[in-house]
Amino acid sequence: MTKNIPQLPIIIIIVLFFITTLPSFLVNAQLSPAVCRISWILTSNTYSTGGSLDSSSTTVDQCLNNCLVDQYCKGVQTRTTISSPVQCVRFYTEQFGVNSALLVGYDQYLLQSRCTNTTGCSVRWEFWTDTKSFTLGIRYQYITDVPTCLVTCLLTANCIGIDFKKFSTPNECYLHVGDSMQKNLFTQEYDQYVLMDRCVNVNQYDRCWTERRNSQYVGLQLQSTLTTLASCKDYCARLPSCVLIDMDYNSSPPTCWIQMVGGINDIISSNLIPAQNIINYILNRNCLTAC
Repeated sequence: MTKNIPQLPIIIIIVLFFITTLPSFLVNAQLSPAVCRISWILTSNTYSTGGSLDSSSTTVDQCLNNCLVDQYCKGVQTRTTISSPVQCVRFYTEQFGVNSALLVGYDQYLLQSRCTNTTGCSVRWEFWTDTKSFTLGIRYQYITDVPTCLVTCLLTANCIGIDFKKFSTPNECYLHVGDSMQKNLFTQEYDQYVLMDRCVNVNQYDRCWTERRNSQYVGLQLQSTLTTLASCKDYCARLPSCVLIDMDYNSSPPTCWIQMVGGINDIISSNLIPAQNIINYILNRNCLTAC
């Protein structure tokens, strides 16, 4: 006796064919590789006594690299106002910047992370081209580029990914916060990024900021409601092109000053001036997404 095999509905046959053919937008899932970044804290216009002169270093890069290969080196001090070669002094205690004085022309670099093989950390995104979720999530109208959209998701609690509309004018950024991205649709108008690994170290993103103590950038705008360094950094990172902030510790609570117009190409070096108890931060936006 033969068993009757029920006929599959035509819609299921189509779905099975669609899955077995492995369309290109499915096989394009990618994970960003883990990269480890060396981290320095830069204090500009600051001078300390002591340390050991490194006469073999004639540039800032050589001075920093020679410190890295010296396992006992904790940081360096460079003098760039003199003619080449640059003066390089190596320090062997992390406290070399405590007994320091404000002096134009000297920069100090405190080695925060040597980046050994065990300290690497990377935000990981899974990328799906020509794909969006069944529901788009929350649109951030002022964000029109992928890096800023990814950073905003990274800095938003419970965000699990983004849908990015790439062929509209302007482009559109949608965040999925606390919802599901399981029901995906094929559409050539969108790309999708699913946050696979938030990476605690990078989520704090301190390594993405260059710190310049006792320095102020002229021309930033006061944000009176932001009185902590974390909130000041977060606000700047959420803006599409902001790369500069100042934290002024001459008042209580501290005040936050942010670059509201322009971007990295609009920084004027002469606008960075010595200022007591003010810390300037410059953001590497590529670091936030590439880590």
